[in-house]
This record gives sequence, structure tokens and C-alpha cells, in this order.
Amino acid sequence: MWEISFIRHGQTDWNKEGRFQGTLDIPLNQEGIREAELLADWSREFGWKRIYTSDLKRAVQTAEMVARRIRIPCIVEPYFRERHYGLLEGMELKKVVEQYGTGDVRLLEQMGLGVESTLFLQRRLVHGIRKVIASLPPQPVAVVSHGGAINAFLSWATHGQLGIGVTKLRNTSVTRLLTDGDRWKVLSVDELFLDGKEA
Repeated sequence: MWEISFIRHGQTDWNKEGRFQGTLDIPLNQEGIREAELLADWSREFGWKRIYTSDLKRAVQTAEMVARRIRIPCIVEPYFRERHYGLLEGMELKKVVEQYGTGDVRLLEQMGLGVESTLFLQRRLVHGIRKVIASLPPQPVAVVSHGGAINAFLSWATHGQLGIGVTKLRNTSVTRLLTDGDRWKVLSVDELFLDGKEA
């Protein structure tokens, strides 16, 4: 069995401001760097053998801190990047709600705004995970990605019971799943490890 730990990257200024980041390459802010360092302090507990990351800077920064701390390979994999939010990228959520009448991405993707569809996003993420599994014997690995992307995968793996519209994921939280390559079992969702203790 493979244990896949999905990690949401550390905080950015745009997270703090409530903006859609999508594929725009926003770096971690000072709080995000602190969060990633605290996660790195805990990372030995998970026994990860390698860490994969989205190619966006905020994810790479988070992954590299963990990889350096526990001395494991860090592999950049664009399949794990955030959903593309089209015309919404850079907009504050409250402005999106004012302008389009909703903040629900499942409705926004139907409005011709260039938002990557949930189906395409899920297919991209599933392909990335299957690529990882095919390249390794069963072992625990980590994947640093993004809130929207992780929720899309979680929705796919649980047939909509968790994920999009259901699950809130905090920055540097860990969501762990177990798989034999076909079936998926959720071990934990949104675990947060801060200041020497689990939150």
C-alpha cells in the first residue's frame, strides 16, 4: 500500500487577502515560511521517502524546506499545480461574489470565465498520482499542492463525500490517504502541526 500525504503549501499574501491565486506564481510570505519550517520539524514523523511538488513557487518553497530537513528527494511535478482560475486570478473572493453572484467554483467554471473544469483538474491530478505510484514500490510519500487541487482529488477519491464544497484545508495542513492503486481510504484530513504540537 502507498500512503500519500497531500500538503497544502504555506501562506502567501494573497491567501491572507482572500484572492484567487490559481496558476499565478505567488511566493510564501513570512508566515508561510514559518509554517513550512514548523511542518518540516514534524516531517520525520510521517516516514516520507520522497516529496513531490507542484511547480508553483509557493509549493516548491514549502516542499524544499521539508526535503532539506529530512534529506529526501524533492521532485517537481506540474500535474500537481493549482486549478487555473482564468479571469478570476488575482481577484478577491468578495469581489467575485459581488460581480458574479457566487464564490462556488463549480458554478463559476460554467460561466465562460476560463476556469479549469473540475473534471479536467481531477483527471490531471489522478494522472500525476498514478505516475508516482507506477514509479515506486509501496511506501509513504508526500505531495505538496494547493487547496483547490487537493480538494478536487479528495472529492474524486471519496466520490464527493469530502473535498470540493465540503472540506476546508488550512495552509501546511496534511491530508493522508492510503491506496493499493485502485481503492482509496482516507486516514486523516487537514491535520495541522504548529509550534511543537498538533493543532
